[in-house]
Amino acid sequence: MPELIRLSEVCCDLGRGAQRRRVLEAVNLSLAEGECLGIVGESGSGKTTLGRILVGLQTISAGVIRLRGDSVSDDAGRGTRPGQMQMVFQDSARSLNPRHTVFDNLIEPLRLRGQTKTECLAAAQHWIERVGLRQDHLSHYPRQLSGGQKQRVCIARAFIAGPELVVCDEAISALDVSVQAQILHLLRQLQAETGVTMVFIAHDLPIVRALTGRILVMYGGQVLESADGAVLFEAAAHPYTRDLIAATPGLDPARRRRDVRSDQLQKTVLSPANSGCVYRLRCDRVSDRCLQAPASEAVGPNHEVKCWHPLT
Repeated sequence: MPELIRLSEVCCDLGRGAQRRRVLEAVNLSLAEGECLGIVGESGSGKTTLGRILVGLQTISAGVIRLRGDSVSDDAGRGTRPGQMQMVFQDSARSLNPRHTVFDNLIEPLRLRGQTKTECLAAAQHWIERVGLRQDHLSHYPRQLSGGQKQRVCIARAFIAGPELVVCDEAISALDVSVQAQILHLLRQLQAETGVTMVFIAHDLPIVRALTGRILVMYGGQVLESADGAVLFEAAAHPYTRDLIAATPGLDPARRRRDVRSDQLQKTVLSPANSGCVYRLRCDRVSDRCLQAPASEAVGPNHEVKCWHPLT
């Protein structure tokens, strides 16, 4: 498939002055048109920052971003203008204007494109039904909707303008388990029908695997492993990926390592600015070599890992 977006050695710093810190370090990523990519990692790993960079909501400090081969970064590597990119956020209540009706919230992308009221109405009626809501919901206000209904409105708003890329940032984590399954099914259907490129960000590996193909595992602002979901579960190469799987509730006990304590994923996280491997303080395979930063290397077809001592 043709390539839609490529990130090359992208870095991102947040804060100012003494509070400035690096949250992404030398991220390389290629997204093909129509691909559904998953990004997993614990809080603070850089997942959301990466998603915001992809849709143009966050500037970069260094590196290059290309959209269909053309650079969308300025000369200093500090900005991006990726065009038709949409994001579905975790907090649907904060994503919708409480003073506007569902209709007004829904057609905001169409208004920005200068479409007529008739065109906006037709699109709104189509998409409100497509996400499983009724026509009369268009006259409701966000406060009159449940959490799942508000998230469906946010999904409809993301798709209504025919975007090239949709990034879902923890889009189901605040919902009940039964509603999560419904929203996942809806996203899977919409991605298949529209062929839109999708990035799904979450903490939960099994959920990401159910929706996506390729998965990136992030930690400390870096991509530590990249592979197909089935490969990650059956042959994880990075110790952090192994520990994430081992700490996942609900997996077959035979698939889980008995020597991983429940607090193992709560230890100190090194900043990307630190030299060496960012996972070395928590890794059980650490050596003196880990004081130097490892490079990403292929360990199989479409399978890359950033580790001096990958698992066999």
